[in-house]
Amino acid sequence: MGSKKRGLHYHSSMDLQLERAWKVDVRKWMGFALLLHLLAALFSLGHYSADEHFQILEFLNFKRGGTPENALGIEYLEKMRSWFQPFLYLKLTEVLEFFGIQSPFHWAVAIRGVTAFIGWLSSFALLSRAPAWVQSERARRMFLYSSACLWFLPALHARASSESLAASLMILALVLADQVALRRDYVPNLPRFMRRFETPVVTWVTVGLLGG
Repeated sequence: MGSKKRGLHYHSSMDLQLERAWKVDVRKWMGFALLLHLLAALFSLGHYSADEHFQILEFLNFKRGGTPENALGIEYLEKMRSWFQPFLYLKLTEVLEFFGIQSPFHWAVAIRGVTAFIGWLSSFALLSRAPAWVQSERARRMFLYSSACLWFLPALHARASSESLAASLMILALVLADQVALRRDYVPNLPRFMRRFETPVVTWVTVGLLGG
């Protein structure tokens, strides 16, 4: 009986060591990926599709008083586009303006940087759940290396397009939802009355905001 307990303890210790090693590797490779995302944000030029400019940045320029309403696309008049992304970039430019950064070109770099960081963060979050989702060590390694080194991921993450940001936020929402499903007390210092619910209310609201 004693040897059986020691065996169980040994296996749990090995699992803990593997988990720690995985975390170290993820941080190392995703640090490299963060550098690639920064370079993509700095050196990307123009836009990949017209929607990225006319449905996001043009709406931002309208909110800043630069583009007249009658020059906007029909999507604005019909309220067919999301308000969140132009609003996010509007607040970002207001912060930059507060610190004396007036150039729209510098604003564009900052917008790409923030969007790229959110995309990078979604990859990081997805990799954090890899040990729970992927049993094969080889498959996990392939997942890690491809997430860090595929050249088009930083390029796409740095684009201020609705598809790029929506995909990143959806991944963050799925990872957060998965963690909530596995651990009831995922949100630290959650008020005791909220723990009566099957899942933390605050966390599920966050999931809804990200996924929506």
